[in-house]
Amino acid sequence: YEGHHGAPDIGGFFLLIFFGALAMTTMAFAISALFDSVQAAASSSFALVLADVVAFFVLIFASPGVFGTARKQLWWCLFPPAAIQIGILCKFTESRGIFSFVESRLSLPSVYGMLALDSVLYSLLAWYLGQVLPSGLGVRRHPLLFLGPLGSRLGSRLGARM
Repeated sequence: YEGHHGAPDIGGFFLLIFFGALAMTTMAFAISALFDSVQAAASSSFALVLADVVAFFVLIFASPGVFGTARKQLWWCLFPPAAIQIGILCKFTESRGIFSFVESRLSLPSVYGMLALDSVLYSLLAWYLGQVLPSGLGVRRHPLLFLGPLGSRLGSRLGARM
């Protein structure tokens, strides 16, 4: 990363790693809510990240159109490993390297913002899944809990019809 006058932009790189780690951690929490064992959750999270990295590179080389517009790149940023890769491409594709044919249409601050949004979304998803999925701890709540009393009434009516 280069800052002003060709000096290394350590702060920009740090922010990318910081927001990326935050988003990846909250994504792992959301995934862990789906599993009963720590080993299954950790293995699944690792497999998902690895699959994303492989899919990202395959799609860039095989089908660059999947990545061609800013809107498509924003959608990719909803998945933290892809957002980190897009952030890296923001700085390392400046007419050099193996990815010189791939142009990032986003600015680095946009990637930071998407990673912060990912952190919020995955935190909410982890909380929601922790509330509605059965586990050995706590009381399982209705899937429509976010609707409050209306969701409870609607859920009980739907359950009565089934």
